[in-house]
Amino acid sequence: MTYKEIISILGGYKYAKRQYETAKRNLEEAEAAMTSVAIDYTKPRVMTSRIDDISGAIVRLIRLRRIYEKTMLEAAEHMEEVDTMIRSVPDPTQKDLLYKRYIQCKTWEQVAEELGYGRRHVYKLHGQAISFLSQR
Repeated sequence: MTYKEIISILGGYKYAKRQYETAKRNLEEAEAAMTSVAIDYTKPRVMTSRIDDISGAIVRLIRLRRIYEKTMLEAAEHMEEVDTMIRSVPDPTQKDLLYKRYIQCKTWEQVAEELGYGRRHVYKLHGQAISFLSQR
């Protein structure tokens, strides 16, 4: 695999994870909206078609649940592929760096700080790890 292909696979998980988190948040918000419906008894009763509103909300909830489940499966598939790649790296520091960057989705600064290195050295270690993966 080329350097670019490896980065694409590693970055693909970060993207899938973000999509999953967005879908989860949207679903949670829709579920909260469904459970927080309140009736205002201070206003006069008027016959309205609340059934249409509720039906639409239920359809939206079902659609959001499907999106959530789909993105969850995609993220899990990507994570499995990325995890396998990372575990194949023999150097424990490089493995830790890739894990922090691509599985935990940390910034370069966070990774450098947690590993106790400067950013330039982390970039160098990252390049070595990707180089190893491209030679497999």
